[in-house]
Amino acid sequence: MAQETELLYRTVPWDESLLQSAGKKAAGPLFDVKSSDEAAICQLHLPHSETEDALLLDGLLSVVHITDEGLSILEPLEVTHTHVVVKVPHLSLYGLIIDTFKWLIKRRIKGQILVFLRTPSGEEQILDVHLLQNNVHVEEHVFLSAETDGIKGKHITQLKDLLR
Repeated sequence: MAQETELLYRTVPWDESLLQSAGKKAAGPLFDVKSSDEAAICQLHLPHSETEDALLLDGLLSVVHITDEGLSILEPLEVTHTHVVVKVPHLSLYGLIIDTFKWLIKRRIKGQILVFLRTPSGEEQILDVHLLQNNVHVEEHVFLSAETDGIKGKHITQLKDLLR
């Protein structure tokens, strides 16, 4: 940010046919980004959930910029373990995309499996199993899952290499 300003964003639906024609697929939400002072915004940091191994594939992640004139693909300035940083010419629709071919050749997924046994109600017991990628914070997910699903107990098993 060049100066302090208010940044407003919302998610909008992807046009999958537009991405397919470019050999890409969505790797996160499509954001409609606006600001009270557009000149104050020079970079965006878009969140991703790719594994560290996947990030070793050069050019796997990029950012699409969609305007009335069409689609352009922006190369990241930096890819961290949680975000993709991109320089923005002006504000409009931005989303994280993944190269379809490179995505298909990924061999391993490093992740964590969270297993929750819900409090029994009658004879039926429910076991919830969540597969998370390694860069997702388990504590946050456990807290959110417990709140939204009414889960009481937490049993966490980490899986070092989960083969597809």
